[in-house]
Amino acid sequence: MILRNRIREIRESRGETLLDVAIATRINPSRLGNIETGKTKSPGVETVMKVARHFGVSLDDLIVQDWVENK
Repeated sequence: MILRNRIREIRESRGETLLDVAIATRINPSRLGNIETGKTKSPGVETVMKVARHFGVSLDDLIVQDWVENK
């Protein structure tokens, strides 16, 4: 599963809006939206870590499957 889809899937399963996550992680809402839509291809480790921390998941939960599928 692609990182952007995984972020959206977790966010929606938690009943959170993009703005909820942006505020909680202090990531610009536009940037977060661009990550989810695929406009930002490489969001950076710090950004992905903030999202993972907020969701209470490991980085592996967000990126390993994406890396394996794209290898």
